[in-house]
Amino acid sequence: MMERPAPPAGPYLVAGLARSGQAAARALAAHAGPGAVVGWDERDSERTRRAVRDLAAAGVRCELGNDGTALLDGAGCVVKSPGIAPTVPLLARAARLGLPVVDELELGWRLDRRPTVAVTGTNGKSTVAELVRAVLDRAGRRPAVAGNTTFGPPLSGLPAQAADLVVAEVSSYQLEACPAFLPDVAVVTNLSVDHLERHGDLRAYGEVKRRIALREDAVAPAVVIGADGAYGRSLARDCEARGAAVTAYGRHRAAGHRLEGRRWAHGRAELDVRAAGERLELVTRLPGEHNARNALGALAIADVLEVPREVTLDALAAASAPPGRLEVVDEGQPFDVLVDYAHNPEGIRASLRAGRDLLGGRPGSSLRVVACALSVLVTRQRREMGRAAAEEADDLVLTSDRVLPDDPVNELPPGLESGAREARRCEVVPDRAEALTRVLCRARPGDLVMVLGRGDRHGALDARGRKRHFDDREETRRILRDLTR
Repeated sequence: MMERPAPPAGPYLVAGLARSGQAAARALAAHAGPGAVVGWDERDSERTRRAVRDLAAAGVRCELGNDGTALLDGAGCVVKSPGIAPTVPLLARAARLGLPVVDELELGWRLDRRPTVAVTGTNGKSTVAELVRAVLDRAGRRPAVAGNTTFGPPLSGLPAQAADLVVAEVSSYQLEACPAFLPDVAVVTNLSVDHLERHGDLRAYGEVKRRIALREDAVAPAVVIGADGAYGRSLARDCEARGAAVTAYGRHRAAGHRLEGRRWAHGRAELDVRAAGERLELVTRLPGEHNARNALGALAIADVLEVPREVTLDALAAASAPPGRLEVVDEGQPFDVLVDYAHNPEGIRASLRAGRDLLGGRPGSSLRVVACALSVLVTRQRREMGRAAAEEADDLVLTSDRVLPDDPVNELPPGLESGAREARRCEVVPDRAEALTRVLCRARPGDLVMVLGRGDRHGALDARGRKRHFDDREETRRILRDLTR
């Protein structure tokens, strides 16, 4: 295990009171006492007021509204939630004052002493983390998934008794405020266009991702890297030069764990793999080239952790994807429906190509798609998302990430529609529930409907800041039940 520094000295100001901030505040209260912790959030909403009440019951004082800079007086360290950009006034002033600023992930890692496998990358993080958890569980370990994930707690909120090994999903938003974080096994799946609204360009985004494995003065002892992109191969060389044990995976000849063939039949993928010189067949229930790479990455990680190969293969053959990743919705309809989180250009392309795999052998069947893009993304990324969806779909409906028909700004953010129309005709239906209804009503026996962009995430904000529950899977089931009555 890597040696971990103690948390910076307090008193502590926790910035952001969503899931990560609440976990950080509770962890710090246990570490230093509730009197050494103050919480802050710029939003004064029903959700943040509930967080304030919950933390007050634990002895932690919180404030809402304004920019929070007055709370820096007397603070020794700021612990930020991932969603708070380093440019906000609070963090900018903390930097001028020379106060240490760390992400909740860094805090959780410093407070924890369990071995940690950390997974980052533009796409595949959640699936690789879940596959590794399944393998370790089959091997008799007690793994838990935590971090930047909807199916596990923030790292600082993981109970001590929950696991003996942590698989952490890690985002670039977290890594930008992690000055020391280096896991025992660092995993980088890939790098493609995403989060340009935060990092500016692909180069800066890639530099932040590198921090999971390589620092100026240190390198993770074991690194597993997807080798199919130039970024991954360059990072692998740099880590190896610094003394890390590097395992590369993918189709590229530089990969020691190499995918040499893939077949999809009878609801499963059969992968021809050469792993550290040994030929083997890896079977997975997950469709698509991207999931073949995800399964291969999980095999590489398991090999690094010295899990017996037969245990790994059995576990991967039985494993399911995490919620909202190519998740089946079945209400007895004569066509297939999948809900997926694909939310960037390469993710959309990979997801829809997996859909083409599933349609193989169905002459005349259509791939019908509902796609969206977040308004916070830069126009270039939204345009590429629209083009990716249009190039792969037979029938494309673009919709909003919002769900409320009475929202006066309920319309598509710029770029998504223009990018799609560069490739093919598409329909624009801003209300998400109506978009789902139209596509499901048009589906014919043998078709595949894919609903992209939200996966297992639910809730949406209208122009007035109200949050209302909306889950693509639940809404799709409701529509299908109405159609089949």
